[in-house]
Amino acid sequence: MSLTLAMDAQEVVFLQQVFGLTATDYGLWISTTGIGSVVGGLAVARFANRLSLKALLVSGYLFVALGYLMYAAADSFALIVAGFLMLGFFNAFAGTGFVTYYQNNVSGELIGRFTSLYGLGQSVVQILLILAIGFTGHLFPLRFSIIAGSVLLSLLSLVLIRHVLQPDKQVFFRDDQPTKQIS
Repeated sequence: MSLTLAMDAQEVVFLQQVFGLTATDYGLWISTTGIGSVVGGLAVARFANRLSLKALLVSGYLFVALGYLMYAAADSFALIVAGFLMLGFFNAFAGTGFVTYYQNNVSGELIGRFTSLYGLGQSVVQILLILAIGFTGHLFPLRFSIIAGSVLLSLLSLVLIRHVLQPDKQVFFRDDQPTKQIS
């Protein structure tokens, strides 16, 4: 998800340069992402008892990546909107899945310390990714940087999905009880 935040840092420039969006267009576009997120959150809340942890993670990461690919390769405002509606909707699935996985696998006594270390690492990675995407945006057309970031996000999502679905990793993705693996 750090990669998505790094790409978000370039989205205004990308949308203005590639599509000529005005500030009003950008505001409408951001609203569609928010609408997708709210509807996705409501869907997760409504079907929480029916969605497995694996389903949340797999669908969330897969469709967030596809939403970014749709946005990066879009040739119309309608495709941008569709991509970010998808991205917003499934971000709720990915976020809920990740938090559930995290809470199930880190003991309550260590979760604060673990969260602090994780947050520090995520911040460092995020800064490096923002710099990398900004740097590649100066070397190559910005559209190339956004597409490359989206492809990388898709590949990383497929790796994550593969790990989630591996039979030998199932102990980490149980729905019936927390496993508290890190203690």
